[in-house]
Amino acid sequence: MDKQEDSDFAWANCHDKNPHTRVCLKQQAVDDAFICSKKLCGELNAVLNEVGPDHAVAYDLMCGTSFESGWNELRKANDQLEILVGVAGQTGAGKTSLLNVLLETPDLLPSSSQQAATATVCRIAYNCDKTAGHEFRAEFVFRSKEDVVKELNSVLNSIQERQALLAQEFEDEEERIEMLDELNISISRGISQVCAVWDLNKGELEYDQHTAEEIMARNPENVKALDTTKTIYSSDSAAFASEVKPYLDATRTLEGLTAWPLIKEVNIFVKCSLLRHGLVLVELPGLSDSNEGRSRVAED
Repeated sequence: MDKQEDSDFAWANCHDKNPHTRVCLKQQAVDDAFICSKKLCGELNAVLNEVGPDHAVAYDLMCGTSFESGWNELRKANDQLEILVGVAGQTGAGKTSLLNVLLETPDLLPSSSQQAATATVCRIAYNCDKTAGHEFRAEFVFRSKEDVVKELNSVLNSIQERQALLAQEFEDEEERIEMLDELNISISRGISQVCAVWDLNKGELEYDQHTAEEIMARNPENVKALDTTKTIYSSDSAAFASEVKPYLDATRTLEGLTAWPLIKEVNIFVKCSLLRHGLVLVELPGLSDSNEGRSRVAED
């Protein structure tokens, strides 16, 4: 194809445009190509069905089915394209409010200017589901029981180590202080999550003897949620926002379940033009959250 022919295609002749315009032109070309390819696949299949498999032109048309297969693979790859953009900042800075504006859906995600509302990492991507009633979709993947038990044992072991360290005599007091500081950091990071989920206060956890199994037995509903995935569908943005808030909002509980420390992954899918071509917004909890557990999620 010569230069004159190239100039007929905007996507091939946009080198002098700004980056945003170039991306839009090329993505539009991709969309147009998929539309034309789908029509071509339909025409090929229609002719093949009409002439029958034994016709002289059937072989050539069968080659068209490999074209259709390749087209389907390309379409699937295009739908699965992800460009991750993290949204981070100080607690109460307005990250969630900004996202709600970008997503063109007010109050879709819980926000608060007074205290931390975002409790866990949340991925927001385009919703390719065309099923009626599925215009909004959320998936909440809960942590495994094995992982939660491991975390509980880690916190309990650190508390026991600190108690032993306090009772132990040291020739070098600075060494003791250094070791205590390390343990205190480890304990403070885990204790807030443990207390929130298992109906304990800090004093009970630090000074009473507990096993991981005993702690988990205090809230059997939370245990039932482990190793599961909760999916929510809705066609109404307000109803959808109301349903997902208890799983995202650090200030809410759902039927006695403090969800955020138990959730491994949150995926929200909406039909927003901003996300149409693979952009995935990743909202993080506030970096200066007073809750060590939530703050650590953002830092990690």
